[in-house]
Amino acid sequence: KKPSGCGLSSRADLGKASKFAGSGMPPKGTKRAADGSWVPASVVGVATPQPKKPRSSMSSNTSGGAKLLPADAALLHVPTVRKELNDFVKQLAKTVDGDWHDSYEETDEMLFEWLQSCAGHVSNVLRVGLTRGVSFDKCHEVMKIVVDTWSNINAIPFRGCPAESLQEGEAVDFEIPGDEEASLEIHSAEELVKYAWPLLLARAAADGSMGDEVLQQMIKDSSDHGVQPEKTFEEEAVPAALQQVMQTGRARVCKLVAGGEWKSLPKTLKVHRMRRAIDRRFDGPLHRRTRDPAMFQDFF
Repeated sequence: KKPSGCGLSSRADLGKASKFAGSGMPPKGTKRAADGSWVPASVVGVATPQPKKPRSSMSSNTSGGAKLLPADAALLHVPTVRKELNDFVKQLAKTVDGDWHDSYEETDEMLFEWLQSCAGHVSNVLRVGLTRGVSFDKCHEVMKIVVDTWSNINAIPFRGCPAESLQEGEAVDFEIPGDEEASLEIHSAEELVKYAWPLLLARAAADGSMGDEVLQQMIKDSSDHGVQPEKTFEEEAVPAALQQVMQTGRARVCKLVAGGEWKSLPKTLKVHRMRRAIDRRFDGPLHRRTRDPAMFQDFF
């Protein structure tokens, strides 16, 4: 009986395929079966398309319910913020590498300028995220960038301590947007994020469009980056119209923190390796030395 076109091939075809099964070369018109043998193409069925997996709930709204204005979007353009702050890190690393011993005055000025830039960006985070209640995801990324660049700065082998340089130097004015003009004098990135990040989390938690999973990842990120997400700052300034909103948000943050589910979420904190310290008075290529090698001939 003649086989149908959509069923199995004839025995002759199967025999022909089995003849070449051990030859190492696939015979014409055959395909590899599940057991590794070569069989006629008509025997191998067409795979049934698998249904797509549903998207994770983490892809839900992370920016808040209000609409982001173009001017606000420009303030929180994450690639621009990342490039600006990382350019400070690169320039600091280049300066220390070029003259480890005598570059401390120059690097102190650069550290102050970096902290000034961080303060400006965090002020924009509060202006957009706190007072206007939009773009929480971008605000959150800016906070992470600030801490990441500080971590990267600490991987530069300064002759001194960058934290002490900032602490002993001139304070940076951190402008706080709100009902009245307010500012804080800060000496570190830690002060910035410990003030602003809990405010951002509370404001985001007060937004009904923000899912628990998204907030838990934000809590995890802030905790990994050295911030207690449920802790309030002693001198915080919150607009009067947002007092009740912030209380609602803080209650939700505290509940999520106490639940502890966020602790098992992925860690996004970057770890930077310490760079090599080169004292170019004595080490490195001669054309990059900061001292004339002939000065030290009597010592070697």
